Amino acid sequence: MAKPWMDYLGRCSFMLQQGNFVGDVLFYYGDSVPNFVPAKKILPGLGFGYDYDVTNSDILLNRITVEDGKLVLPHGQRYELLALPEESYMQPEILEKVEQLVKDGATVVGPKPARSHGLYEWEHRDQKVKELADQLWGEGKIIWGPTLSSVLSDKGIIPDFDFTGEMENSSLDFIHRRIGKTDLYFICNRTDKVVSGNASFRQQGKQVEIWDPADGKMYGGIEMNEFTGHTEIPISMEAYGSLFVVFSNQGIQKNVNLSGRDLFQYPFSDRTLSETEFQGSWEVHFPEGSAGAGDVVFDSLVFWNKRSEDGIKFFSGIATYEKKFEWEHSVQVEDQRTFLEFDRVVEVAHVYLNGADLGILWKQPFRLDITESLQPGINTLKVEVANTWANGLVGDARLPVDQRRTKTNVTRLPNAWSYPFLEIPN
Repeated sequence: MAKPWMDYLGRCSFMLQQGNFVGDVLFYYGDSVPNFVPAKKILPGLGFGYDYDVTNSDILLNRITVEDGKLVLPHGQRYELLALPEESYMQPEILEKVEQLVKDGATVVGPKPARSHGLYEWEHRDQKVKELADQLWGEGKIIWGPTLSSVLSDKGIIPDFDFTGEMENSSLDFIHRRIGKTDLYFICNRTDKVVSGNASFRQQGKQVEIWDPADGKMYGGIEMNEFTGHTEIPISMEAYGSLFVVFSNQGIQKNVNLSGRDLFQYPFSDRTLSETEFQGSWEVHFPEGSAGAGDVVFDSLVFWNKRSEDGIKFFSGIATYEKKFEWEHSVQVEDQRTFLEFDRVVEVAHVYLNGADLGILWKQPFRLDITESLQPGINTLKVEVANTWANGLVGDARLPVDQRRTKTNVTRLPNAWSYPFLEIPN
């Protein structure tokens, strides 16, 4: 049976995948070859807090319309601006579509092209581009010069998300999706430090909830301040932490009393046990049915590919670490929590303490609360660690074909043709 937090993560995933992307600028990236869309970043001239999407010629020509001055796609995505590429050329068909969008009320920003792209009937097509460009830019129907953020500001559009605190707002990243009248923001801390401050969202008149993607807890009754055009709430995230912030017309049925430490504070008085504090050896089991080495004793924690045994060095699957340790801190300080933290996990780890399931570590910091399961005296810690197929692929590459457990044409990056697994050093 799926755990409640798994159902919750499924709901979050559904909203992120099925919800309509909410952005302010739609970039047309031209029709040069080759042409790539780079990873999302803070764009000069647009700045933090405004999000954007990228489109190609086919979508621009055949699927974009204008409603109430906004660019609209069939599935519901809406954009305030169309940004043209920083190029001196453009196909006349694109300019004709841009002309129609402008007539329908769209706001378009970009440089004036001087010619078409390509050699086919180039003289005729260059002339067509020149005529359309002179008309559109000459009459001021297309904006050129001001930054995208200033154009949005002139339209009365403030950033969709902003943050003020002890760190720069650019230390955070966000995604905004919408389903019906519900708006969901995914906010993540990209630093190795706790981030606390006030988050501002381009929302008004709605109830706000915060969902924790790590444990599935949902918090209502959030303290918030509404201003003209935006709502501000306090947030705090651990290192590399994240939150879902949900704005809807109907909040969760049971509001949670946020006393402060549950969500908005990470007290530094808590005690953290790191892996280096566990003296002595670990018992590790590598399943023999998965070409593992069976039961092994590790004197220290090392990466599997640094070991000499093939059943460890080339093992791919789930290995189980187990260790007993003594906890002498029988007196618990009031309101203090005890955490267990690993320096690094490759790739995920399922942690049990004294038989209690403490959950799965899959992101930095690899840290979880063990307060309720920790007991004075002897404790038993068990950690199930799963890696990727990389080790197994490297090992199989050294075996005759009929002895391999895997079949793949995958080779190592940076390029698919760089070098095969067999050439990876032992």
